[in-house]
Amino acid sequence: MIGIIRVAQRYKRWTELGDGDWLEVAWDEMEKAETQRRLARCDVILCEALYAPLFDRVNGEVISHRYSHPEKVAEILKALLEGRDATCILLVPTPKFQLDKPDVADILWVFPRPGTEGFGKEVEWLVARHKWAKALRNVANKHQLEGFARKNAAFARHLLDRYKQRLPLAPTDMAHLGATLELVRELTGFDVALRENPVAGLGVSVNGVDEAAARFLFDEQPRWCLKIDEGWNTHVWGGSKNNALIVSMQRDGVLFVVVVFDHARLTRSLLDLVVGIAKTIAARNQNVEAAKMCSDKREPDLEKSFEQFRRHLEARGVTKEHIRKTMERLKRGFELMGRELAGQVDKTDVVKLLGELRQRQYSNKTLLHYVMALSQFYRWGMEMGYWEENPFHKARVGSPEATKKPFRALKDDEVGRLLGACDDEERRLAYLLMLFTGLRPKEVQELRVEDINLETEELRVRASSAKSRREERLPLHPVLIEPLREHIAHLNGRKNLFDLPKRLDKKFSKDIRKAGIEKETAEGRVSLYSLRHTFCSALARAGVMPAVAARLMRHRDVRTTLQTYTHVEMEQTREALCRLDYGETEEWRRGELNPRPGFRIGWRLHG
Repeated sequence: MIGIIRVAQRYKRWTELGDGDWLEVAWDEMEKAETQRRLARCDVILCEALYAPLFDRVNGEVISHRYSHPEKVAEILKALLEGRDATCILLVPTPKFQLDKPDVADILWVFPRPGTEGFGKEVEWLVARHKWAKALRNVANKHQLEGFARKNAAFARHLLDRYKQRLPLAPTDMAHLGATLELVRELTGFDVALRENPVAGLGVSVNGVDEAAARFLFDEQPRWCLKIDEGWNTHVWGGSKNNALIVSMQRDGVLFVVVVFDHARLTRSLLDLVVGIAKTIAARNQNVEAAKMCSDKREPDLEKSFEQFRRHLEARGVTKEHIRKTMERLKRGFELMGRELAGQVDKTDVVKLLGELRQRQYSNKTLLHYVMALSQFYRWGMEMGYWEENPFHKARVGSPEATKKPFRALKDDEVGRLLGACDDEERRLAYLLMLFTGLRPKEVQELRVEDINLETEELRVRASSAKSRREERLPLHPVLIEPLREHIAHLNGRKNLFDLPKRLDKKFSKDIRKAGIEKETAEGRVSLYSLRHTFCSALARAGVMPAVAARLMRHRDVRTTLQTYTHVEMEQTREALCRLDYGETEEWRRGELNPRPGFRIGWRLHG
């Protein structure tokens, strides 16, 4: 059975959940023996925001907030959960929980308390402006005031307007947020804080839970996230694992699941999703524990470990290319470390591996790929019970930008020379398609005839080929229509649009060498990816708005389009400089106030 601890019974939020296999109690009833007996029968306890606020007032004005003591509530919950295989779900509220359609009882504190001098003044002020306010003269206590607010919609709107003038509060000023976070600390012994997501534009990532449920719970770009300590396991995060949305921890046999609750209130559909995710995490933890108990404590050799890890990646739906690269890095990494068992690797071996890779002049980005592959391998082994620690955790390789050689865009004359030097018609058309659509090399190689619609002049990038794993549609430039029509007519039923070599980059290198294009200059290096950079830079020169360019490049963040793919040449800066005009500039002379050399010389326009 599921036990749900609601915000407070007086807030009238009970009807939304309906009947089900759960029972509902309120935080202000937790000290009652009957409430504790009912919760003792539940194997899952879901806690709404801990919120039973008391307000200190002077002349009806709020001067401070005091909320119910989390220490006392945590003591009761610990006693209920002790010695049981139970799950405790804690919902961490965001400001949206306060501001989006609050109940009258939540916002009644913004109005002066009946019986005070401030209340009388406020009522008379309202009576002078609204006829409905006359009935407030008969209100004698808080319960009558709440009843009047529930019956009179105009007064309720007035309360809501005053409430929104005082809010939104900063997260640290939200009484129910502070109490909830303190409750999490008391129950788990680890710190948690709510903060604004610094990388909200990167979307939601999921590990080990139902992805559809997680994406329903959170916006595509979540604004709020959790700042957590190292003891937590992150299951859903926004952009980076440092910006957690759902975390868990096993402590004294109890699974604690903390969820960022960015909704106005708890509904039945949200309840089902949150409980379902918590049960998935619990089942996964039980499988890991069972695997540890059933294992004979002997670590499998590397070949068996690699094969099991490869099957694990396949089960997660990882692409074949990513699996191939990951396995190559694993095998190469253990060869350089000289270890036959993964459990023998320690921090000194990590330092040795990074040193060997640097001696081979590998870039920081390549080193980072090695560390990520090996760290993922060890995290999987820890879940399986093979190892107790990850030696690659927090391994430092430096910034990838420090050794990265940036791509550069081709100049107009270089584009003409490249297309002229290419002796293969099919490859030339592929280059032309990349220059006029900005497609990535892999996307061009995997294009099918069915992806080209010459009637609507559109191109489809399938989700299996796209980097974002989302299907995209792009317009075709008029220059491409006839060449594509002729090319498709001679394919004789072939499914793939192009029959290109697997290592297209090698053919491209030969083509640019034949065209007399330098591969590396002070501006950067030229590779097959430079055609995508050329497309973006050409859009910028044509005056295309950044938002439109980002859409054509299929970037989520316009900053990627502007900072990485848009290249400005010296001639463009010279042309921009020549557009400056300060009026008459024929006669300039030195200012009379600074005649002596060695001092600051002032120049003025003399007309």
